[in-house]
Amino acid sequence: MSLPRKTVEDRFNGQILRVAGVTLLSDRTLSGGDSLASGPFLLRYGLVCLETPQRCIVPELVVMEYGEQLSGEAAWDFLLNHSNLHPRAEVLGRRDDGLEDQLRVSRLDLAQPPRVLVWPWPPDSDSLPLASPLAAVAAAPDTLPDRVRQFLPVYTSTADLRHDLP
Repeated sequence: MSLPRKTVEDRFNGQILRVAGVTLLSDRTLSGGDSLASGPFLLRYGLVCLETPQRCIVPELVVMEYGEQLSGEAAWDFLLNHSNLHPRAEVLGRRDDGLEDQLRVSRLDLAQPPRVLVWPWPPDSDSLPLASPLAAVAAAPDTLPDRVRQFLPVYTSTADLRHDLP
């Protein structure tokens, strides 16, 4: 019997914008950049593919070499914390280009931070991510989902971001 496929995801209401060539996720409407989208979003998290680092896969199901299956939070915890014990485990999911894929854990670059991918809400099965932000702007960091704070640099303003740019 197979487990239902389930991604790790967070709901978020805010804005996606581009400031000085950097795509941002913001908890509020900001000026001084190009707004790409606003409203409710679904955030999913992708693991970087080792052989094609411009691609990532959003895990939906992990199948161990001995048959055990994990999905959702259990799969995510396994991939980030214990996958080195099972490099032949298979990861099934959807890549950031929308294609279904299946990769061995050994083909993931788990030394790279997961990518934050932003989908429209409500998502449909054929939708692609709207963006993959490189940073977040929040008046108070606790307005962002925990995983966003873990995987993206967080700024309190676009001026702070501009200060860090070369």
